[in-house]
Amino acid sequence: MKTTIMNVLGLILFLPATATLAEAQASEYPRVEVFGGFSYLNGQSQARNTFYGGQGSVTLNIHRNLGLTADIGGQVRLVPTTTIRGCPGSPGQFCWGVSTSVDAVPAYEFLVGPRFTVRREHTTMFAHVLAGAVHGLGRTGIDNSFGMGFGGGIDFRAGDRFALRAVQVDYIPNHSANRSFNDVRIGTGIVWKWTER
Repeated sequence: MKTTIMNVLGLILFLPATATLAEAQASEYPRVEVFGGFSYLNGQSQARNTFYGGQGSVTLNIHRNLGLTADIGGQVRLVPTTTIRGCPGSPGQFCWGVSTSVDAVPAYEFLVGPRFTVRREHTTMFAHVLAGAVHGLGRTGIDNSFGMGFGGGIDFRAGDRFALRAVQVDYIPNHSANRSFNDVRIGTGIVWKWTER
């Protein structure tokens, strides 16, 4: 009888402690997430143009499922140019030449907004709505555009501090000088997570 009572008392004391531990583990989440990686941008100007570069973001999580993200991206498109040139000389003298150069056309995105996250043991899925500015892209007479970023991605856990961002996809509509553009950006890279202990 005494053994039974002790077992029941032990179970009564053990269950709340287990529930508290499980609740604490479920409520744990990174307070800060820093992402950096490769970026591909398909930009619309006169035609669809491809840019390659990098992108990064910092997310401050105020809740397990809600955070504030600051996102920056920078890409470049290399445009080869061939120039045929002549030189003055006597009539009939041949002195033409051909020169080739490569121009770098930059693209930049500066966006900020809320991020909504679903966290699982080995994966993190997120979606965000961002707003800010888009710069460059080789658009004649247009340097800065108001832009949005609608997108999301998925991270796979790679330890307590790191994760692999398998893919992040963003639709980036932007508007300036009475013209609208629809750009798409795809990224992949590494996420560093800081969890307050």
